[in-house]
Amino acid sequence: MNSPTGPNPQTLNDLRKRNPGLATKTYHFIAPNPSYKAVNAEALKRIEKVTLEQLEEIDLSGLDLTTLPNELFELKNLRAIDLSRNKLASIPSEIQQLKDLNILIANENPITTVHKDIDELQNLVTLSLVNCQLPEFPEGILAIKSLRSLQLEGNKISEIPLGLKDMEIEEINLLGNPIRNLPEEFFTTTSARLFHYFNDREENPDTRNFTA
Repeated sequence: MNSPTGPNPQTLNDLRKRNPGLATKTYHFIAPNPSYKAVNAEALKRIEKVTLEQLEEIDLSGLDLTTLPNELFELKNLRAIDLSRNKLASIPSEIQQLKDLNILIANENPITTVHKDIDELQNLVTLSLVNCQLPEFPEGILAIKSLRSLQLEGNKISEIPLGLKDMEIEEINLLGNPIRNLPEEFFTTTSARLFHYFNDREENPDTRNFTA
């Protein structure tokens, strides 16, 4: 389903189309289908490219990574990362080292945990964890005051924390989550504007009054 401003962002290119001001210095890679050892080598090659050319974005998608190279966290000038279509089980604590990060995309990973230290990313504007395996809403997200777009479609989240209503988020996607109900505090004019999508509206009467 498309948002009021266009398709849900799935890649850095999608976000660039929606945000022309995003840095345009990007290097595009076509990864082969290598062994795990070669995958790590390819990731390091991409990191080296970003380091040498002082780029602000990196695409590490589709490399079958199960962990993130330590070298990634040395790229202090990074503003956007795409980690989609890997085999990551978590967003680690080390992510907090990338203080200037604006965009973090990690769609289609078997992610079950997001370390609470993600709350250190106080410049993060877009976080996309679509089609992962999150069993609950990552609490660390609630402390990211800069966050404006949160994409959590296709996870296993059943409850939404009350603190979410106080965030200044402009777009939230929670489609495909088994959300059981929402606190009454969400049914206000102020908080309703935060939600563009909800899972199975006809089966969840509590969500029908939200604006789309």
